[in-house]
Amino acid sequence: MASLHNEAPSPPDKMNRLQKFIVLSPRQKLLFFRAWRLLAVYQLTLVCRPLKRITQALSHSNGVQPSSPESSDQQAVAAELGRLVAYAAVATPWPSRCLVQVLVVQRLMAEQHIPGQILIGVSPSAGGNEHEETFGAHAWLQCGDLIVSGESGSEQYQVISSYAWDGSP
Repeated sequence: MASLHNEAPSPPDKMNRLQKFIVLSPRQKLLFFRAWRLLAVYQLTLVCRPLKRITQALSHSNGVQPSSPESSDQQAVAAELGRLVAYAAVATPWPSRCLVQVLVVQRLMAEQHIPGQILIGVSPSAGGNEHEETFGAHAWLQCGDLIVSGESGSEQYQVISSYAWDGSP
């Protein structure tokens, strides 16, 4: 398994997008473009197919599945993939929301034989007036106990469904 974390450092937050891209290693640039393309593919796929069909090869559960402890190398590679996909998502001319991003990270992790779990959660939130209630939904991806993609706000959601893969070749 190739290690991504030994390559160029993650770009600092204060750089503009072009500067961030320039400091990426050649391998990270290739992964960025691949992630950008996959974001488009999954965005279109979600319009045409239900999530159940897209995730049919994964182990489904109506809650959090027990996770096996991953090696620190696997978690570092998974974290780097999550950062590159999030960076590519910012560069898309369409909104690349949490579900699309986690599907892309899942695919890239599975190709690296890194196990993980996609979690789907819901949270009731107050609507526009006191008599209206809406539900928010969020997707995030974990590798062991590390949230790789979609971490922001995930603690506000109750898991209703999860999709796991074991990382075997």
